[in-house]
Amino acid sequence: MSATNQRDIAMRVAKTDFKKALVLARKVSESWFRCQALAGAARYAPDEHVVKTAEEAISAAFTATDVYQKVAATAWPLRALIERKQEQKAIQSLPKILELSAQIENPISRTDALFLLWKAFFPVEGHKSILDPLVKSCTGHWKADYILRQIVMILAFVDTVAAQELAASMPESKYKRQAEKRLGEGQKEQARQFYR
Repeated sequence: MSATNQRDIAMRVAKTDFKKALVLARKVSESWFRCQALAGAARYAPDEHVVKTAEEAISAAFTATDVYQKVAATAWPLRALIERKQEQKAIQSLPKILELSAQIENPISRTDALFLLWKAFFPVEGHKSILDPLVKSCTGHWKADYILRQIVMILAFVDTVAAQELAASMPESKYKRQAEKRLGEGQKEQARQFYR
């Protein structure tokens, strides 16, 4: 069975049977998917197990050999903590993860990892500490303006002024024009859902 299938089964079971989901999640063969499966278990865990299980998921992410995977995978347990009203615990984990993100050599991968983290925190307090390094990472690669446009549209959900300022700061491109046009029309985008 693939690691993807192992993860999917563990995450489905997590909604109804925490203990079984935890056993299944711990058996997932690849760190990325094991982290996600453990995060799913944390999301639906009894209150007393949420933090410990999310921490185990973050530890699983950190066993990856690739720095991008170490950083990006943590979005799932951090989101699980936030959805379970453990925002401060999630925020406490951020400095180490953001420091690690600076080690991602590929600029597109760094932006993608930070974007996942930002969406995991949005719209709670921690998203602001990720926004600056995320926006700074959006330079010098083909995906930068596309992601900036997405950030603008998601940010518009909670802060239209900040979204307009970010759009105005974008380099001239079709993505800047799209962002400004969509904002002018009152459009917004929802951040990714990690758990359904």
